[in-house]
Amino acid sequence: MSRHSWLAAAAAVAFTAACAGSDTGDVAESASARTANTMAPSAAPAPMHTPQATTFTDAQLRSFAAATQEINPIAGTLSTATPEERASATEQIRAILARNDIDAATYNAIATQARSDPALAERIRSLAN
Repeated sequence: MSRHSWLAAAAAVAFTAACAGSDTGDVAESASARTANTMAPSAAPAPMHTPQATTFTDAQLRSFAAATQEINPIAGTLSTATPEERASATEQIRAILARNDIDAATYNAIATQARSDPALAERIRSLAN
């Protein structure tokens, strides 16, 4: 699994959470906040906020890896999807997360942390095999 795959899958989950009116769109909200911070002119650089690292169980990471494998193909279609296709993708992703016993907030948290934590990314890869 590559970092790009996790990013795409996390974006898909965040997107579907936002479309569904869920409160689990933390990644989408964080991305919006980062974009807003980088777009707004400022005399001084904005302070960097480094979130606390979270410890995830092996079971959570296995669930994440399995769900990512199923979500990636769906995530790849979202940029050109019609509203009806997005609604269908939302339902598919919800079912994938449920089937893999992981909620969207945990999925997004793992994806976010794995992008900046090489040790976590390696741990996910080893558990996925």
